[in-house]
Amino acid sequence: MTLPYRILALDLDGTLLTTNKTVSPRTLASIRRVEAMGARVVIVTGRNLPKACESARLLGVPTTVIAHNGAVTADGDTESVMDAAFIPSETAHRLCAEFRARDCEPFLYVRDGDEFRLTYESNERNPARDRYLAANASVSRRVAQVEDGIDAVEIVHIVAIEPMSRVKSTLDELTGVHSSPNGATVMTSGGLYDGSHWFLEAVPTTASKLIAISSLCDDWNISLNKVIAVGDNYNDAELLAAVGLGVAMGNAPDEIKRISRRTVGTNDEDGIADLLSDTFFNS
Repeated sequence: MTLPYRILALDLDGTLLTTNKTVSPRTLASIRRVEAMGARVVIVTGRNLPKACESARLLGVPTTVIAHNGAVTADGDTESVMDAAFIPSETAHRLCAEFRARDCEPFLYVRDGDEFRLTYESNERNPARDRYLAANASVSRRVAQVEDGIDAVEIVHIVAIEPMSRVKSTLDELTGVHSSPNGATVMTSGGLYDGSHWFLEAVPTTASKLIAISSLCDDWNISLNKVIAVGDNYNDAELLAAVGLGVAMGNAPDEIKRISRRTVGTNDEDGIADLLSDTFFNS
């Protein structure tokens, strides 16, 4: 049988994972069946690498994990890094200052040797950020000042979690400011929890979900047209628009649905299982 698509690229939160952060039995069975048919399963997410691999292992099939919005690619089982990009320390210092000037408290995802971790201060009460830090406690370390360690580690990802209006205005002001080839791209993965707070992020300019998937396609000698990608938020937009079949979840913002070729049910409605049934099993 000739597969209609050879790579299945799945976002995690709001896509593969249900609201309670599990994979539904029907979705799990569908993914395993597609992998057994010969398709490669790739997790592509804004999550940090350790937590992304933790979720990928729920599938029980070989996976490649693209984490930190494209900055790190690794084996999903072993967490062995295949490719990584980093924000130059000078740029990281400048961006932290730019974030703080707009009342956005930065925290950093860093690689120190073989260890990936999150460093944070959390000086001000912010329920959304506190909830996020609690969910990532296993990889988090509180420090007095995140900038103090920048020059001693590799910076993977700079993040702040702030009210939506503040994030949107900061994005408008900082877009393109540090987007030189050796700089960083300021972006958002959209809202989290109740949507009142959004992610404000910076990743290396050489990193994105699309760049990482394209690199895997080159390594595996697979056309981008043979990729089916599924996502639910703004950090998925570029990838969904470029692959052979870009699919938006029913819980995605309208902007993401408009740039996708297809919209399926929500992450709590087995949208992925329905998609795979129609695309692989009934084709």
